Amino acid sequence: MRKLFGILFLSLLLLGFNGVREASSRTLFNDNFDVYQQYLFPTIGDWQLLRDGSGVEDQYVDTLNCVSNTQSLHLAGASCWISSAYHAVLELQQLPAATVTLTANVRVGQNVACGCNPVLAELALFNLNINPATWNDDTWGTRFGGVSFNCDGFIYGGVNGGDVVNGALGVRLQPFNPNTWYNIRIDLNMATKFSRVFIDNVPALNGIEIPSSLPGEVNLLPTGVILFGGFAINNPVWYDDVCVFEPPPTPAPAPAPAPVCNATGLLHIPCLDLFGEFRLLVDMELATLCAPPDICFRVIPFDSN
Repeated sequence: MRKLFGILFLSLLLLGFNGVREASSRTLFNDNFDVYQQYLFPTIGDWQLLRDGSGVEDQYVDTLNCVSNTQSLHLAGASCWISSAYHAVLELQQLPAATVTLTANVRVGQNVACGCNPVLAELALFNLNINPATWNDDTWGTRFGGVSFNCDGFIYGGVNGGDVVNGALGVRLQPFNPNTWYNIRIDLNMATKFSRVFIDNVPALNGIEIPSSLPGEVNLLPTGVILFGGFAINNPVWYDDVCVFEPPPTPAPAPAPAPVCNATGLLHIPCLDLFGEFRLLVDMELATLCAPPDICFRVIPFDSN
């Protein structure tokens, strides 16, 4: 076959040097609840129980349901009382122009009648300190692009802004089944103030606006992550594998394809413009079945120099 195999090997070898190394993400916070004492709220892990829902005794590290290893966080609300667990993530305040991602596995125990609010479970990046809407002089905080599981049996995305009671319900995404784990991913672009949502790694929502500020506040940013057990009686919720990370930078666009090389034969392999004109000796009878891709070598007849 003369030089055919040598030519193909050379082209594949040279193409291999064009690969780029993919940048890695940076984890800001990660918790799978496996290190905490069972049946107690994980205050030792710096989680704060902001509201106790159906009672402090119902907010605890559980072994009944989990995704990774052996434990998860169990939260339970009441008809007009949520439970909420908050964890500060200090580096969020240092990423005003970055895309930040929140992921978690969520399981709702059952679909029950709506309470004072349709939310059964919700997770979001959160600012603990700022919200103009208060109740009994108690600040509710502000959510950014949250995802909720509601009593109508649907998952909603882009739950934003005001307090949990009167905040926007967001955009309906898809139905959910009780006693089923769902992996939720929320990407927040703090520069453009838009979010996107993935459910079980499938894109579900893109281009939902998140608030850049509230009245009297400028460039409001999240301070941590919050998990809710919603407004319903007998509504257990489990969370596992909560993670906040900064994704790798978006890669630069690929360069435009090189122009197609002129060919005098039918052997087509990637064009390598190394020294102006790149001449190869090829037995053309062995190359007549090659299908041309977008770019190719210029093939010189066998007796050329």
